[in-house]
Order: sequence, then C-alpha cells, then structure tokens
Amino acid sequence: MPEWQLVSTSLASENLTLFEGLGLRLRRRLNGGNTLTFAMEAQDTRISDILIGECGIKAYRGATLRFHGRVWEPTTFGPDLVTFVCEDPWAHVENRRVATADGLPLVYTATDAGAIAWNLILLAKTEPVTSLSTPVRIRQGTTAASIARDRTYEVGKPIGEAIRELANVQNGFYFRVDPVDSVAGTQAEIVFLYPTSGTTQTNVRLQFGADTLSNIADYEIVQTLPRNQVRARGSSSDSSIITTVRDIASIAKYDMFEDDVSFSNVSVAATLSQNANEMLEGSAVETIKIVPAPNGPMLWDDFDVGDTLLYYISHGALTRIGSLLITEVEVTVTDGGFEHITSLIGQTV
Repeated sequence: MPEWQLVSTSLASENLTLFEGLGLRLRRRLNGGNTLTFAMEAQDTRISDILIGECGIKAYRGATLRFHGRVWEPTTFGPDLVTFVCEDPWAHVENRRVATADGLPLVYTATDAGAIAWNLILLAKTEPVTSLSTPVRIRQGTTAASIARDRTYEVGKPIGEAIRELANVQNGFYFRVDPVDSVAGTQAEIVFLYPTSGTTQTNVRLQFGADTLSNIADYEIVQTLPRNQVRARGSSSDSSIITTVRDIASIAKYDMFEDDVSFSNVSVAATLSQNANEMLEGSAVETIKIVPAPNGPMLWDDFDVGDTLLYYISHGALTRIGSLLITEVEVTVTDGGFEHITSLIGQTV
C-alpha cells in the first residue's frame, strides 16, 4: 500500500518541512473542494513551521500528489496532540463575493456555463473596486464546453455558491478540484466536465448481501421528494417582486411539491427567477452512503469522484441494483499506514 507523506510549504509553493501526520483523513468531492485533516504530537518542534493561514500543505500518496492547500481553521492545540484542518483553494472561492466597480449587477448573456464559472473565479482573484490582487491559488484546467446560460449576479452574492448553483441546475456541468505540484503560487486547478462527470467503471462493483462480493460493510439509502414548483419573493426599492417557476412534467408524474422562499437581498427580477429555477428538482432523489469493507474498491486505484460504479444491495425485502455516481469519498490512513475508505457517497443514476 502506498506510503503517505506530508510536506509543509510557503504560499509560494516552496517546500519547507517533510513530516508524517497522525490520523490523516482526506475528503474528496465532486462539485466542491477537498479537505485534509491530520494531527501531530504536541511536542513535535516542526509544529512551529505549520502556521494557520500562512502555510501550505501537500499530501503525497506514494509519489503522487493527492492534496495541495493551506492550513485553514480551526487549528486545535491540546496537551498531547495538535490537530490541523487544511482546505484547497476552493475554500477561498467559497469565501469571496461578487463585487463590481460600479456597484451594478454582473450580467452574462448566452455565455457558456463553464466560462461563467471561471470568470467568477477570476473576479475572486482581483477586488474590482480597488483592483487589489487577492490571490486565489487556483488555475483553470481542462474546460469542456457546456450549455450557454443567461445569468445575473447581484453584488454580495457568494461566488462559490453561484458556481455550485450553476453546476447543479438540470443538465448542468460538473467540476473537480485537482492538486497542482511545483507551480509557484498555484495549489490546484479546477476542471470543468460535461456532459458526464467521469468514467463508468464497469469492472468495479459494490455489493451487499448473500452470494455477492460482500464488499459493503454498511449502507444508508436516503430518498427525498422532488421540488417541482418554487414561489420566490425578492425586494426592490418600491415594492416586493414575486416569481413562480414550475416543472410541468414533474408535476404530472408526482403531483405538486411546492416551496416558498424569500431572497431579501435580491432586487432584480431576472436574478429572482434564476434563483427559483436553480431550486427546482424535477425527480425524486436517492442518495446512498456506503462504508466499504476491507475488500472494497480504493479511491484512485479503482475510481475517482465523478465516476459511476455498479452496485447491488440485497437485504431482506430490500433489493437495489443500478449505477451510482460518486460525489464524495473520505479516505482515512491509520497511524500504522493502513488506508481505507470510511465513507463513500453517491447518487443513483
């Protein structure tokens, strides 16, 4: 099994200190960033090199970089251990907001959705009112052409939220944040994927029950209703604005499941309609959380987030068989170096 090593770096990506973390845990996501947590013994003098907000961290699995980000919050000091939380550059995207030099909404017309997303990240890199450079240590990776969209973003809209909403609409794109090595000032790249998020791994199967591979130790299936009509309220200087959007085909299939929401900070009708449409969910959603057994597939060796795996669950009266789009995986490495998946989450497709 590959050995894991951690390296602390400057924010310019210069390597500083090589060390091994305790209780290492890496969470990798589709349509989101990646998180690394680890601990060190409180008496380890190398702790002085690992400064919150000032220090980068790389995690290598064997010779391959699997995480590159910075020490985030919280760092927790105890008498025996110091615990660190690290986030890749997507965390900075999540913390930036739309701003324009003239204070007017940001408008995109008939623009490829991936291009909108990258332009929003570029906006996060430079504060437009003062032109102050605000480094977000992420670069643009492969960008697949997707669907042209019309979008309006008011000042103050969280940029990460805007990109996730753009990705999560019906027939939206996918994105993945991958670590980058040995590029000064850059820790990761964002890859835009369309129309699929990865590969269907036909040779990788997850199974639970008698006379199966039995490589699922535990599972949880969660089903949620559709949301096929949304009534949204905003506000303007002289009156409230209201819009209602609906999915007619979904209503015909399930009957109506309506939501009523308020956006007190939205004053443009186009933005309100856009927000309402992004909340529509035309189908019932089934999410499966799996804890693989020791003989289960391994992240990177057998699949990655965005890939689709075949699954079969036979348990009493319950039988489920189909394909699972993997959206999140958590890998834990014990202090003895044993690597295993502690959580795998996907949506049935």
